[in-house]
Amino acid sequence: MPSISNPTVMIVAQVLSLFGMATNVMSMQCRKTKNVFILFLVGSVFFSASYLLLGSYASVVLNFYSIARSCFMLADKRARHPSQLIIMCIGLCVCGGIGFYLDGWIAIFPFMGQLGTTIGMWLRNGGKLRVLQLTMCSPAWLINNFLVHSIGGVLCELFVITSTLISIRRYGWRNLLNND
Repeated sequence: MPSISNPTVMIVAQVLSLFGMATNVMSMQCRKTKNVFILFLVGSVFFSASYLLLGSYASVVLNFYSIARSCFMLADKRARHPSQLIIMCIGLCVCGGIGFYLDGWIAIFPFMGQLGTTIGMWLRNGGKLRVLQLTMCSPAWLINNFLVHSIGGVLCELFVITSTLISIRRYGWRNLLNND
């Protein structure tokens, strides 16, 4: 587990994670899937910097993967082809392997979080992405953030879970599942 003896570094890491939290929470209130992708990308940049300062290198590597995945998904409307999912999952496995090498067993949590998000984004359906967020992504990141002492990260996942439930109530399942 990371331990930081410099309080200034810890404060900066937590502030960055709070910016990441804000963008991720906002993403779950977007009706358009494209806007969800954009805000996930921005949140991943903030969290990558925070995790780097916290010494959670698996989280950094897997967030870099998230940035690349979001760019790919935004740029390529054909990203729903099964071969594209295979390419993204191979990239995720490579990043996950690097994460396991750098941080050991704790890397399973950010890996599972990214796997769920990758599948959800590939489906390009806000409703299905939200289901994966509630059942796989947020619980995995919540555990990871607790273990690496990311206060903003823990709060982020709690807010994302709450925000996801609000968006489901606000838009209704039928509207979310039929939204492209």
